[in-house]
Amino acid sequence: MKQAVENLRTSALIAPQIRRVLVLNRHEGRFDFAAGSGVRATFDTLLEAAKDVAIMKVEDVDGESWKRCDDAQLTMAEVVGMDIPALAAHLNIDEFIAAACQSQVSAWMMSTEQAMLRALAGHNAETP
Repeated sequence: MKQAVENLRTSALIAPQIRRVLVLNRHEGRFDFAAGSGVRATFDTLLEAAKDVAIMKVEDVDGESWKRCDDAQLTMAEVVGMDIPALAAHLNIDEFIAAACQSQVSAWMMSTEQAMLRALAGHNAETP
């Protein structure tokens, strides 16, 4: 987070005309830091540095869908692009479950893409 603060401050000085976006990736957690902690203070400093930029919050893929695919060394693009029978075979699971995995990963990708497009348009972007 300290590096992000520095990047925001530096980019504002060097290239104030560019659109800057802070991406908060919630893969490792929801940024719910204990009040008074050092990490909370760093996060607050980050939010202050980002007060004039769009903020995009990327949610984690819920449930087992992505974990199965990640464990199988598949990228999200591969999961979405695979035929269901091939995905099921690769994951060694039933086609119904493979279809559910693909749907969930695809929905996450679409909502994240929409949030990114909103952020690039200059709006704060929450993924649903």
